[in-house]
Parts: sequence; structure tokens; C-alpha cells
Amino acid sequence: MRDGVCLARETIAVNNERTGSWSRYWTTGALHSCPGSYAGNYSGEIAAFWCEVAHSFAAGTCGIDIGCGNAPVADLIFRYSDPKRLPTIHLLDAATIAPPWLHGVSAPVREHSVLHPGTLVEAMPFDSASIDWAVSQYGIEYSDLDCSLAELVRVLKPNGHVALVMHATDSVLADVARVEVTHCEWLLHAQGPIVAAARLLEPMSRVRDARSGQALRHDAAANEARQNFNACMRALDARVAVSEAPDILLDARHVIAQIFGGVQTAGLSWGESQLLLFRQMLSDSQLRSSELIQHALGESALARMAEVFRGTGRRVQTRAIHDRQRKMGWALNAIAP
Repeated sequence: MRDGVCLARETIAVNNERTGSWSRYWTTGALHSCPGSYAGNYSGEIAAFWCEVAHSFAAGTCGIDIGCGNAPVADLIFRYSDPKRLPTIHLLDAATIAPPWLHGVSAPVREHSVLHPGTLVEAMPFDSASIDWAVSQYGIEYSDLDCSLAELVRVLKPNGHVALVMHATDSVLADVARVEVTHCEWLLHAQGPIVAAARLLEPMSRVRDARSGQALRHDAAANEARQNFNACMRALDARVAVSEAPDILLDARHVIAQIFGGVQTAGLSWGESQLLLFRQMLSDSQLRSSELIQHALGESALARMAEVFRGTGRRVQTRAIHDRQRKMGWALNAIAP
């Protein structure tokens, strides 16, 4: 760091494992990373926060959405903005992004949405003092905060507004992530259900009718694979019964059943490819949950971030943000006087 500017911006490392995981996630069409909590876009207290923030922006301004993913926050801001004087929103993410909602909005909204995939917040492609406001939900905390906050201060106008929602170490999302990391580790273990399912695929692909099914009963290797798989499924059911966050276990049971149901007609190669895709999805989920735990902010980290913005003369407010009485993270508002 020198004079508040991150040095050697071109040398900032891209976390390829992270960007690959998130790119695969966003290309599924998911709007945000909390599909289990919100059927559509964010609602409740989080939506109310962004509504208040959007109404504080002057019409026709230029903002950035940091770590935007498929841009649910930008979607909300456009909804709450004057359609005759829309803001221009630069959508930044290190991953490949494909906001599905952009296909169904008006031409002016699309024209005011500028996508920047493969872009790090630590090295943004904007002139100094050129941006009116910046927002982020579950994005900026994954960055190198020393560099990204300095870069954010650089690109913001002196009266620029910052509004952030970030992961908290004691949020329900962090709690779920801790559970799901252990579930993924177990599912992917050498003695776990995914490997057991892979060993049973070939015998299952040979079952075409009652005769072939009967013949399989005399195949010692197939019987061993079946017994091992059944034991794994009993263990999975036991984990589901005691888990406070069993969704990924239930997903695994459902996907494996679908693959076994289709392999007899679609063939072994199809079954292997489908199981490989699911294995990748579990690995990606494990990585994302691990990183959420790693980058979630405690009270002291939030206070340090607030001090950065106070040091620029902004008034800063921080608070916990909730949904249905569950803590979802931290909200930060930094407004120039």
C-alpha cells in the first residue's frame, strides 16, 4: 500500500479455484447464493435495506455492484429507481456471470447494466473519483480488503455512497456452511456414498429386465457393491435425521436415485458423466462453504472496515441484518456528509 493505493495491481492473484466454482454456479441460472431462503429475489429486511439505499441515490447516477454474481441487488435497485432516470450499474465479478433476469427486463434497464465478468475489485477499470456509489452483497468480504477498500475509495467520488451486506461469523448462513462442509466431506470420502454409487453403476446398467436382474443376484462383486451402497444410504438417512441443515444430503439421495433410474436406459457412460457432474457440484459447494466461513466478518473486522470509510469523512452506520429473526449478516452504510 502507498498513499491509500494498492501497488502492483497487475500482480494481484486470481483465485482460479474460486472463480471456477462460482462460474459454474452462476451459469446454472441461480439468482443468488441463498436459494434455500428465498424462492425469488431477496425479500424481507434485506430487500427493505436495498429499497432504502436505492431511494437515497440521486437519479441518473453511476454505481458499481461488487461481487455481483447474477446481480440480485442490481435487479432490486432498478425496481426501486425512477424508470425515466435509471442509474447506470457496472456489474463486477471475478467469475463468469449470466444474470437471467436481464433477458426479461426493458431495453433501458439492459442498456444501463454493464457487465464486467472476470474483474477483481482490487483492480477496477474505472477512473479515480468517477463512481457515485457502490453496493455489494456477500461479495466484497471475499477480496483482499486492504487492497479492495483502497481501490473502492479511489474510484468513488468524494461524496460517493457505499452500502454493503456481508457475511457474519455468527449468522445462520455461516452456521449452515459449517454443517454443509462436513456433509460434503462425508459424501465425497473414499468410503462415502458417491464412491459407493460409482461402484454400483456398472452392475445397475446391466439390469434390462427380470432375467438380467436375476443374473445379477449371483454376481459376487455386484452384491458387494450393492451391500456397501445400501450401508452408505442407511448412514445418510441417519445423518439426515440429526442434521439441522440436511438439504445437501437430501439432494445427494435424490440425484443418485435419478442416476440409477436412468442408467439402465441411457447407459453406463451417461451415468458416469452425471455422477461426475454431481461430484463436481459437491466439491464446488464444499469450497464455497469453506470460503464463506473463512471470509465471514466478526465485530472487530466490521469495525476496522467502518474506520476506513470514517477516515474519508463519511458517516458510517453498521448493524446486523435479519430475516425471520435469523441473523443473515452485517449491513454497512457509509454516506458523505
